[in-house]
Amino acid sequence: SCTQRKSEIDMFQQVSSASPKTVFVRAFSTVPTSSSDHAELDVASLVALLGMHWSGAQSCLEEMLSHRRIRAGQLLIADQESAKALYVVRTGAFKTVALDAEGVSQIVGFPMRGDLIGADGFGDGKFCTSVYALEDSDVIVLSMHRLAELSARYPGFEQLVYRCMARALVREQDQVWALGSQCASARLAQFLIRLSMHYASAGYSPKHFLLRMTRTDLA
Repeated sequence: SCTQRKSEIDMFQQVSSASPKTVFVRAFSTVPTSSSDHAELDVASLVALLGMHWSGAQSCLEEMLSHRRIRAGQLLIADQESAKALYVVRTGAFKTVALDAEGVSQIVGFPMRGDLIGADGFGDGKFCTSVYALEDSDVIVLSMHRLAELSARYPGFEQLVYRCMARALVREQDQVWALGSQCASARLAQFLIRLSMHYASAGYSPKHFLLRMTRTDLA
């Protein structure tokens, strides 16, 4: 939207005018976590976590969803693995790695709280990226069977899932565009801007947050 674009431009100017040291001092502050982050989650809470609106959410308060703990460095999904589930990041952070035809790896994203993982597996039934945990993390597991069950039981749920998948793919396209069309400093500034806005939307500070990825990953 125009408002969002203006916010990005304003923040870009702030990041651009700051020294690199200033940017990273702000970035390496801590983000609070709650003990309730690892309790069971119902579908209505999942919708809120995704930052989506669905009128049928309140009818799903008793539909509980499974979750999975992932240790730092552990693989969540592997390239060419059969796609049996979608995942939503509840806590923690991940990095998504793609391989080209020559086997050269490229980091194409950093999924974090509220992000959907696994939408690329809906094409031919196999994931086309690998996703690693950057820290101890927790994900909501949406198996294909569970998705089909909820879609049949609650009209509109399937459409909600499609909207989430579309949003994830649009974000990935934005990241690929940035990789191919912007210089390193502009990519870093845009990354910090979007990360700041993401934390703000999740209720965290937009100025003080923790970067789990290395500088090599960011490059």
